[in-house]
Amino acid sequence: MDWQAIRHEYETTDLTLKEIAGKFGCKPSTLRSHKSREKWQRNTEIKSATQHATRKKNVATRPKSVASKKAVEKVEQADLTDKQKLFALNYLQNHNATQSYINAYHVDYKTANVEGPKNLVKPSIRKLLNELKNQQIQDLYLTANDIIIQYAKQAFADIGLYLNFGNKDEVDPDTGEQYKRSYVYFKDKDSVDTSLISEVHIGQNGAVLKLYDKQKAMEKLLEYLPEPTNDNQSKDSFLEAIKQAAKQMQKEDDKS
Repeated sequence: MDWQAIRHEYETTDLTLKEIAGKFGCKPSTLRSHKSREKWQRNTEIKSATQHATRKKNVATRPKSVASKKAVEKVEQADLTDKQKLFALNYLQNHNATQSYINAYHVDYKTANVEGPKNLVKPSIRKLLNELKNQQIQDLYLTANDIIIQYAKQAFADIGLYLNFGNKDEVDPDTGEQYKRSYVYFKDKDSVDTSLISEVHIGQNGAVLKLYDKQKAMEKLLEYLPEPTNDNQSKDSFLEAIKQAAKQMQKEDDKS
């Protein structure tokens, strides 16, 4: 047996061990033993091309990850075939029954155009899709109270929480005269609430930091906040107004 030729075949082609064994008339297990013992190394370019081809082959059948861990668990527990599960995951991403059927079953467009819609109305698949959609809603769910609190934070955000600014004494090196020099320094991002920053960049005239529009945030709050019940306009009455508005928004969400 010409093991030097066999090794050369392995290291310079993308043939599998089984294919090489068949070509040279030896057992795959024997070939595998020689490969391991003699530390055969496949050409990097050949290996890379093979892996790329494998990824390209699989990309059409695997949807991008659009499901949370809980959603994936629902898919795994569903009493469906693997292809039906794959169809459901694809449909969750693209909402196209025909394309989802092509991706899952590897058929032509004409077949998928007929079978895809049929698959979509099967009770078991429809049940899984409904469960996955409900899970998506839960994963992205924000209560009305969360939204109002965010508007309140934007409306009352203080720029002083993000900047240090003022004047300091400087001496003119040419004249020796003392003067005041203004300064502005950003605080470190780890010490501030960055969720209230709408923009930060370095412009032609220096660094720029913008918070969300306070006026717009206040206008949105006023749309939902009822008049405070206490005459003293205390902080407690304002918080109570926020709670009442959150309840009202929640009722509106439930009706829609």
